[in-house]
Amino acid sequence: TIDPERYLAVLKEVPQLEQLSKAELPVLVDECMSSYYSFKNRLPAPQEKSLVKMLGINSQILKRLRHNHGGTRFLDWLRQERITGKNLPDHVISWFCAETITTDELKFIRDKMSIVQIYNYIRRQMSEGKMKSKEVLTTWADYLSMARSLGIDTNDEIVYRVRKLRQRHDELVLRCESKDISVQAGKILEKFPNLNHICRTLKKYECADKDYTVLAPEHVEDIIREGRNLSHCAGKSDRYWERMERREAYVLFLRKTAEINQSHYTLEIEPDGTVRQKRTLYN
Repeated sequence: TIDPERYLAVLKEVPQLEQLSKAELPVLVDECMSSYYSFKNRLPAPQEKSLVKMLGINSQILKRLRHNHGGTRFLDWLRQERITGKNLPDHVISWFCAETITTDELKFIRDKMSIVQIYNYIRRQMSEGKMKSKEVLTTWADYLSMARSLGIDTNDEIVYRVRKLRQRHDELVLRCESKDISVQAGKILEKFPNLNHICRTLKKYECADKDYTVLAPEHVEDIIREGRNLSHCAGKSDRYWERMERREAYVLFLRKTAEINQSHYTLEIEPDGTVRQKRTLYN
């Protein structure tokens, strides 16, 4: 069952829509019908008439995509497999898709571990640390970023494949807190010189009601101080500074309006206001 007007409108933008349907790829059809613009942007060759060329795969991979009822997430993983030449089990790809984890989110560790090793490590940390998969990834990436800033050799397997991830992460947070704020801010601004200017542009995100207030930092020191107040990794990991410098994401402070000067939650938001992360005491 389909809305014929919408079908014709989408077909005009994605002429291969009927091919997708006849190839028994219902998830891709649904994604295309839901948002053809974003669907087209995820295709390697949207102008190609051949279905496999449009999807950036071959006939064998097409069979796997069909067998696993895959959508664009599954397709991205299959293309990654084709690029690297390293086979990925279908159940591993399906798990990453179910957890909405993309190949880009693993860039920080892909040069040190295989995808299957990463899959096993995340699942083990989820079980041992009582964390969700996305929380494991964030904690892991922040831990390695802090380790590098402290001069720890992150190429050592004992370091990058640490057993008690959350505990080691929290230990590095405490080590970073021992640095003087002004010295730390100076070193950060040497690497990311636009941060203070960017902080001053964040006032437009501020808002308040009788219960809560969202504040923007005025300079780097505010973010460092916030991280120390709440004993989490905001301000201690270069990943946050890199994303701010690229204007990919920004750090804001959520406070109780009645206790406006007391740290409560730290937010990482995207430019459109979408909250990417929220952290309070000890992450």
